Amino acid sequence: MADTTLIIGAGQTAAEAVATLREVGYPGRIVLVGAEPHLPYARTPLSGEVLAGAVIPEDCAVHDAAFYRDRDVTLELGRQVLAVDRAARTVRLDDGRQLAWDQLLIATGAHARRLAVPGADLVGVSPLRTLDEALLLRDQLATARRVVVVGGGWIGLQATATAHAAGCDVTLVEAAEHLLARVAAPEVACVVRVFHATRGVHIICDSSVSGFEGAAGRLTAVLTHDDRRLPADVAIVAIGATPNGELAAAAGLEVADGVLVDASGRTNDPHIFAAGDCTRFFSPPLGRTVRLESWRNARRQARVVARAMAGDADARFDEIPFVHSDQGDLHIDVIGAPVRWNQVMMRGSPWIPDCTALMLEAGVVVGAATFNRPQDNAPAEALIRAHATPDPRALLDREVPLASLVP
Repeated sequence: MADTTLIIGAGQTAAEAVATLREVGYPGRIVLVGAEPHLPYARTPLSGEVLAGAVIPEDCAVHDAAFYRDRDVTLELGRQVLAVDRAARTVRLDDGRQLAWDQLLIATGAHARRLAVPGADLVGVSPLRTLDEALLLRDQLATARRVVVVGGGWIGLQATATAHAAGCDVTLVEAAEHLLARVAAPEVACVVRVFHATRGVHIICDSSVSGFEGAAGRLTAVLTHDDRRLPADVAIVAIGATPNGELAAAAGLEVADGVLVDASGRTNDPHIFAAGDCTRFFSPPLGRTVRLESWRNARRQARVVARAMAGDADARFDEIPFVHSDQGDLHIDVIGAPVRWNQVMMRGSPWIPDCTALMLEAGVVVGAATFNRPQDNAPAEALIRAHATPDPRALLDREVPLASLVP
């Protein structure tokens, strides 16, 4: 059994790993190093409750300080790991100290992509990935009238709903032809677009931002490549995230759009594990490697990896990808991560919306999206895992329970 487990990262993944290590009886020393000064926190509320001012920062913490104290966890917050020495089994911190470890967990997450355009440093222009960024935008939204959201993915859409609910005039700009282009079928994106558009959000797709215009250092407008000038007091940049794999790569670990790990989270170094948004792993249900950015993945993968680090040889991560998104009173769950499909079948009422979209490839269910229908999540996941080929007429019939179609 390892004497010291050192965790790099202080997000949901790290917090779940700590809890699981102690739950399964891991007796060794645990050290957690996080670059941010905050206790490990969940990012899920940032684009919603935090941005709206509905919760205080402390409410985002996965556990309070007493939790870590009671479990004898050493917290090194506000500290960055600059290098990992695999041979010596040490890490070097930004204050010059070196910390020893017997096994290492890399849970460094991902960072927001930046727009490299003129004016990106103006006051009023900000990404939305960290707690401090969410608090800054919260304060700016309190006096803003016009908001431009750059990016039509999950974070951008959630921020759009929050800003609109705050009474702002919101315009969303997306470079792709439809919203959620990297993660959902056009039919799914259409339901989302109609929901926001009918509530007064201006949505511009197939248009990219060329720059930000300002006066006296403050944002006044967002400029696009198709010659639009969108007046704005605040611009929220949500164009995706890049995994933080630089530290792992510099240490000689295998990295390819994420730190490569096996089913138990182990890297190509048997003493180093990784979990969460920074990882790429093989998904048996999908038959390919994936990198997931979701709250559920961060929690569940962390638990499996922690069990493996504690000596459980049977710990294996075998999950169907799952993403949840709250956008005002629209609650979306996306199950699976298909790269190909040739048919989308919609059951229910997409105009309310109260429906489930199922994506099929050659008759096989490969993905699903539920809109305000959480009761369809489990059967949809079971259909995907079973590579089911249900009768299309039954699939479209809302009166036929989805669970009854699982083989």
